[in-house]
Amino acid sequence: MGPEGEYLQKANEYLSTAHYLLTVTYPIIDNPRFFLSVLDHLFLGLTNLMAAFLSSETMEADVHSFEDTFESKFALFKEIAPKYLERSEEHIQLLQEIKDLIVAHRKSPVEFTRDNSFIICMEDYSTRKITEEEIKKYISRARLFFLDIDEITSAQKSV
Repeated sequence: MGPEGEYLQKANEYLSTAHYLLTVTYPIIDNPRFFLSVLDHLFLGLTNLMAAFLSSETMEADVHSFEDTFESKFALFKEIAPKYLERSEEHIQLLQEIKDLIVAHRKSPVEFTRDNSFIICMEDYSTRKITEEEIKKYISRARLFFLDIDEITSAQKSV
């Protein structure tokens, strides 16, 4: 198994854990703050999907090397993905949304829960509401991303 296979395996583990946390653990805990843990796992899964894509042999002509940071991988992914992925814009948007949520959480001076939602307040007095339904949609979109990357890396193995 090459590096893309290892990244793909890690991504699958993180995405499966995010799904498990949301569908099994969250109903027991019933605290919307738990959404942050789900988002963290989702983010790690998405980051590993990007790394799998960039590490695949198919990309060797376009990718020489990349730093092991989200920003480096994301910039390269945005540049190269449209050549190979039909839904690249959807995947790029998903990555950006999840990254923005995590950054907003880290920079937020105030956060609270209300009506089964987690509310993040920004310094400019704007708020961001995270719900269970929204996270389910993120996980569903991440699964599509996984399938696209798996298809590319599987196709290269069969060649």
